[in-house]
Amino acid sequence: MKTRSVIFMAFLLCIATAAGAITQRQVERMDQIKKEVTTLFREGKFEQALPLLNEAAAIDPLDKTITRWQTLARQQAFEPICRDAAEAFQAENFAKAIETWDKLLKMNPDDRRISSLIETTKNLITDKTTSDMYLRAEQFMKDNDYRSAMNELEGRYAFNWAKNIWADALA
Repeated sequence: MKTRSVIFMAFLLCIATAAGAITQRQVERMDQIKKEVTTLFREGKFEQALPLLNEAAAIDPLDKTITRWQTLARQQAFEPICRDAAEAFQAENFAKAIETWDKLLKMNPDDRRISSLIETTKNLITDKTTSDMYLRAEQFMKDNDYRSAMNELEGRYAFNWAKNIWADALA
């Protein structure tokens, strides 16, 4: 009985080893990818290196060099885009900031920080729109133009109503 167990364990070990083995063709492809990635890194084309690195990681997920390179490439690809989004946000060009963060989110869909930035910026747009409407309504009231003030505030009510309907429809 012991002999059978030992033979069975040896058999399982052989199967497991064979299943995780990389073929010669895959080794050659990994070498080719590493050369291409090195060239792209030297040229500063980190975003173009990412698909190649993802391919290499699919071939050999345990290759630590590929894992480090992926991290470096993502970081280098993200930084200029993050800078663009931050500059747009600082300039209160919220639509461009959201568009830029959407690009980042597509590159890294699991990053909750980016989703949070997008949501916060959308809220700022809503707050700014509301504030602007109330300021215009207040000015109309100071000018004794109550009808325009009412129209302005009704516009805010309609905006909230439509926003809530779309939020419910999309949920």
